[in-house]
Amino acid sequence: FLFFFHNFSVMFCSCSSLLVVQGVVVVVLVLSLFAVRTTLQATPSELEEKGWIKRVLDHLDDDHDGKISLLETQDAISNELDSDVEHKADDFHKGDVELVEDELFASWKTNPVRLWTNKDVISWAKKMELVSCIEGLSSHAIIGKDLAHLATSEDLINEICPQLTDRKRLQLRSLDLVMFGPIPTDMMSVVMPIVASFAIVVAALAVLYSNKKNKLLLTELDKVNKDNGAITDLEKKLENYENELAATALKAQELETQNVVKDRAASKVDVLQHELSILRQEQAEIRAHLKEILRNAYTQETELLNFAKTLTQDRKVKAQKQAEKLDSQRRSVLGVVRLTNSVKPSECEAEMHSVLEMYRVINTIAEERMDRWQQLQELLRFKVVRTPSTKSIASRTATSSPAQPSRTVSRKRTGGKRKNGI
Repeated sequence: FLFFFHNFSVMFCSCSSLLVVQGVVVVVLVLSLFAVRTTLQATPSELEEKGWIKRVLDHLDDDHDGKISLLETQDAISNELDSDVEHKADDFHKGDVELVEDELFASWKTNPVRLWTNKDVISWAKKMELVSCIEGLSSHAIIGKDLAHLATSEDLINEICPQLTDRKRLQLRSLDLVMFGPIPTDMMSVVMPIVASFAIVVAALAVLYSNKKNKLLLTELDKVNKDNGAITDLEKKLENYENELAATALKAQELETQNVVKDRAASKVDVLQHELSILRQEQAEIRAHLKEILRNAYTQETELLNFAKTLTQDRKVKAQKQAEKLDSQRRSVLGVVRLTNSVKPSECEAEMHSVLEMYRVINTIAEERMDRWQQLQELLRFKVVRTPSTKSIASRTATSSPAQPSRTVSRKRTGGKRKNGI
């Protein structure tokens, strides 16, 4: 991702913006390397992990035969584990009737909990409401691999948790993680921030692309101004030639009686007429070339504006679908209960406001664009394109903008009180 963002910045950013982007990339890489170095320094050895897993096996092995049977696992689930999820012994054994130490250690190595950082462990402890253990987990720098140690070690738990009830719950919750892994999370709460971040990145890239196109357009406009000056000079020169041609014709009439003078005057008139036709042809070609340049510039601006409108329309449709989905969930008691601890409504509302803001920006760009092209046409004294009025552009943009989500319905259905964004 950093490599892609750097290459895109090189293509579309100015020199000063490029230096800023490169600085951000370097800072992110340095912080990443520091985080990896800190994690590696605090990681226990594989030999220590094997010892911890051996103690877990001894804890679950009631008959001390070096194996964990389905009956022993089910007994531990029923009598020891303190979990919010209903576990089954088959989920732990995964088809094996009995588990030995090597199989248990191999299962632990594939457990996602083993890759947790200290922040992940603290976040998990907060969700489990192990308030008295959070400070000890932070000071001892407990990571995911250490949870296998906490599952059987009372000494370490006594150092971490000052409260007796939290000590037992921490040990049982750690054993639950070692056996069955983390509780599955809601994918929408993970996907939505990623989608929102990607939308922000796309919008930023679109702005950079628009700035690049505007710079190119300004360059083309400078060329047009220079060509316009050249056309003005040619018109003046043409006017001079016309005046000279009129004077020559008058002089030819006065010298009709003199054949030599008449022949010379006629020859000069022919030459001037030929030059005049060449100048007129050059003038027509320059004006046609100027019109073509302006039309191409207008077409590129139109495509860019349509691209921004299409992108905004897609976001509006997605936001409306999400709002309809939330509204359908609010119509049922079960849906309201599920939405109590969810951040989807606030995310939906934020997305709606973001779409409205983009519509306002597009409307402003369209109005500025129309005024600029009208001034350009008045300056060049010929019509390049037919542009709609400001009122029609603003009305179309306002008509296509999404409506804000209603909060009155959700408040009535929740007793007039807002709970967690509903």
